[in-house]
Amino acid sequence: MPRTDNFQKDRYSFVIVNRKNGKTKEYPLPPIAPAEYKCLGYGINAQDKHFNPFMFIKKDGKYIIRMLEI
Repeated sequence: MPRTDNFQKDRYSFVIVNRKNGKTKEYPLPPIAPAEYKCLGYGINAQDKHFNPFMFIKKDGKYIIRMLEI
């Protein structure tokens, strides 16, 4: 859920929580810099035991999935 009316400028983080010991690791997600991009949302891609966040972007009427490596 966006924190403000202009969520394009909001900052988000991907957080990994170790449920065994309660430790967390936080990875800030990069902002969408070019004005022609519009971030429609974020998601998580799970493969085996590894998780990577991704961004769903719209540019020039086309939809793009941008995978983020952490």
